[in-house]
Amino acid sequence: MLLKEFGKKVFIEAEKIGLSVRSVVQFDWTMRETWPQDALGTNDGIRLSFDVTMLLEMGLAELNGDMVIIPYTNFPEIRSEDFQIITAFTKPCPFLLNIDRISDIGYKDFAYRYRFISGSQAVPLTRYGYYVTRTATGEIWHLDDSMFSILDAMDEFNHLKPEEKNSQESWLTFAKVKRLSKEANAILEMTLEKNDVIVPSSIGLDMYEDANGALSFVPRCNELDDAKFRTVFERNDNAEGFYSLDQQDGLKKLRVVLTDRQRAVLNRMKRVQRVTGAQKEALKKDPGAVFDGIAGDVDLPYSDRVIGIGEFQFTPVPMPDRDEEGFTKLWSDQDTDPSEKDTSPKESEDTEKPKKLTLLISTHDETVPESFTDESENARGFGQNQLFERPKSLSENTLLKSHQEDGVRWLQRCARIEDRQGVLLADDMGLGKTLQILSFLAWAIESGHFPDLSSDRPPYRPILIVAPLILLDTGTWENEISRFFDDDGFVFGEPLPLYGNELKAYRRRDAEGREEHIGKPILDLDRIRKRKVVITNYEAVRDYEFSFAYHPDGKPLWSIVVTDEAQEYKTPNTKISHAIKAIRPDFRIACTGTPVENRLLDLWNIFDAIQPGLLGAAKDFTQRYEARSENTKTDSTSSDLKERLLYRKPHAFLLRRGKEEVLDLPKKIENKIACSMSDFEVECHIGLTSKMNPTIQTRNKLDLLQQFARLYQHPALLQDADADASGVDDLLKQSSKLSKLIEVLHKIKNKNEKAIIFCRHKAMQRVLVKVISSEFRKNIRIINGDTPRAVSLRKSGVETRNNILEDYKKGTGFDVLILSPFVAGVGLTIVEANHVIHYGRWWNPAVEAQATDRAYRIGQTREVHVYFFINEDKSNRIGSTFDQLLDNLMERKKDLARSAFQTDEFLLPREEEQQIGMEVYSRLNEGANKVL
Repeated sequence: MLLKEFGKKVFIEAEKIGLSVRSVVQFDWTMRETWPQDALGTNDGIRLSFDVTMLLEMGLAELNGDMVIIPYTNFPEIRSEDFQIITAFTKPCPFLLNIDRISDIGYKDFAYRYRFISGSQAVPLTRYGYYVTRTATGEIWHLDDSMFSILDAMDEFNHLKPEEKNSQESWLTFAKVKRLSKEANAILEMTLEKNDVIVPSSIGLDMYEDANGALSFVPRCNELDDAKFRTVFERNDNAEGFYSLDQQDGLKKLRVVLTDRQRAVLNRMKRVQRVTGAQKEALKKDPGAVFDGIAGDVDLPYSDRVIGIGEFQFTPVPMPDRDEEGFTKLWSDQDTDPSEKDTSPKESEDTEKPKKLTLLISTHDETVPESFTDESENARGFGQNQLFERPKSLSENTLLKSHQEDGVRWLQRCARIEDRQGVLLADDMGLGKTLQILSFLAWAIESGHFPDLSSDRPPYRPILIVAPLILLDTGTWENEISRFFDDDGFVFGEPLPLYGNELKAYRRRDAEGREEHIGKPILDLDRIRKRKVVITNYEAVRDYEFSFAYHPDGKPLWSIVVTDEAQEYKTPNTKISHAIKAIRPDFRIACTGTPVENRLLDLWNIFDAIQPGLLGAAKDFTQRYEARSENTKTDSTSSDLKERLLYRKPHAFLLRRGKEEVLDLPKKIENKIACSMSDFEVECHIGLTSKMNPTIQTRNKLDLLQQFARLYQHPALLQDADADASGVDDLLKQSSKLSKLIEVLHKIKNKNEKAIIFCRHKAMQRVLVKVISSEFRKNIRIINGDTPRAVSLRKSGVETRNNILEDYKKGTGFDVLILSPFVAGVGLTIVEANHVIHYGRWWNPAVEAQATDRAYRIGQTREVHVYFFINEDKSNRIGSTFDQLLDNLMERKKDLARSAFQTDEFLLPREEEQQIGMEVYSRLNEGANKVL
């Protein structure tokens, strides 16, 4: 179904599986400058070229021969990433959905019958995924996510074979249809409307004693009345997969549909009915043998942290006893931090879907088993004095800096301490943490301290390195192995990249299904154990946790586990966090330059994986270290925590050094560029402040802050379409900040040097590319990074992103690269640039510091110039501008951070972004009132 043509060579179509962007001529889809000129002759064509190149780089689209495919499964993510390609060429579907049925639910001939209606009239439409068309008129509309999902669910069910339409499958599908019908405002046929369905999010255990004192086990779940559920449970001798309860005096029916796993749990409960005597007392003390998927008295082939196999239960993280106003998502249509994307909202997505199996661990939320606390106390031992032992395989040309030798010596010492499970290397960004760890790992292989790693032949108990996808894409670990060690890193053997297609290649041939469905390993562990080093990503550890945590032959699979950018699992009770904790190697090294971000609990969770029990239970830790008022001094709290971590001692659990402390880097020079606002920009500011009033709701404050942030990047961003439609000259005239940026870039060009520009807002990224490309006759590229949901399409994104980076690094002379600040959150190195520009600042100075450190790190040989553009009102009509207020606050935060560093207080949590945003809002409001 053709949606739009762009010139005579490029067109976009809706197909069954996704949008396709096709061309009748060949060109490089990833490079806008190679697109046919007639396709770029309209604003729509220009916007399409930006969207396609960005989606390819982010892994949300894929190259397929001579076209680009954008799967419908990625549409929700694409919407959240501020792209308009989904809706730009069609209008929203204006019709209602009327859902009827053939036969009754549970019968093999049951099917859904639906039609679109306008008023009382049916409207015949043909659907292509997210799009529908009226054949008679050729009109095309797009659906919303709910409408698409409900149609897809019904069509998928209708295409099942009759024997596949069993009662359980029928009601599970109907549960989804019923829920989505409310979201999509669909009209259900009367019988469908009168039926409600619940798929319990979890099955819990209640113990019921009758009048004679006999004990019975009965189920409970949060969504059902306990008494009614117990009544229908007791009706039959065996547990059923489907129960029916009367509602509203019999006028409606509530169907309870259990997954196969939940049904198995209920069958175990059936074994404990009317039990008396000694058996009753034993079961009251230890009901675990029949509760929620626990594996009874069968020893699980996993670590002692694993307590069973069952359904993942998300529980909120502990909060300190204090009242705080929630002020979240200050930039609601922008990127969210990749390190936060796999947290609570995703862990409990659709409670009406069949739940998936996971390894259940002792979470240490409330208590920590005595065995762990005893072990952690023993791990505080001093150990032996340790001289630095340089690994023999380290290349003669590789000269470790003194702080790196100290780091390796510290690792070597800690690995020898009895019961020491691991450490946290928390060096500042740019100090060479990867090289320190690799030097230790080479020593570990050579020294024989880890015998199952140092043997002459396989099977080994390998080293596992876990890192974010973007670091795997750029080959950070492999590159440093071949660069710094003899014979291309011969000591490590050939590292196994266990992610993407390689991961699929290591599935056992007899695998019965996905691990989350069958609850056991499906990777070929024997093949994996032929390698000394395995490199993977956090999502793979989560999705194949049964394999990664398995103990073949009664021993842990891994000798050493390294978790790079360990803040990836800083949040307790997420699936990634649990999967990491389920693994029990001989030694762990967690690695991150930001061990504490917004909460001290970040640090607790990392250490709950490294050395469980060292910092106690989460609840106690929270109350002890976080539950304090703003007026309470933190000196004693910080000192107590440092003492617990043995900080600054030779056998510390945590090692932290800053660049200022150990490196002799070239100068870093900050440049604040004043930009005199135009009358139009001032009027726009005044227009926004006029919307402020004392009774404004938080949501409106968020919207206003977002509009200020857009205005101060470029006035055209207040209307995205204006930014795309405007010509280069108009864009320059409208923005004092953009004009100043071009002046600065000309000076950089005259020096024949390179710049990187950090810009969060995608609309502004497009403006920058348009203007800079035109001004300097140069092809400017953008990197936004991977998105977690696009794993299946990563290959094209990886290739595109790597090509962009390599072209930029290898090119000579002046060049500009535009990046999202989120890409700066992981260890990319771009020392080829010595000019760092922050365009459209955010609320967090640490984010800016991480971005700057992409260029200001080991390997940088030139002075690094950092630029901040600050709009000023020379007419004094608005007092302090948004930029000035934000800059003042950012400087204050930087001063506090510098002070914290000088006093060794890096463990203090950063002030949360929302607090800074609220302060900016308050200052803007005060300024508006003064002017009035």
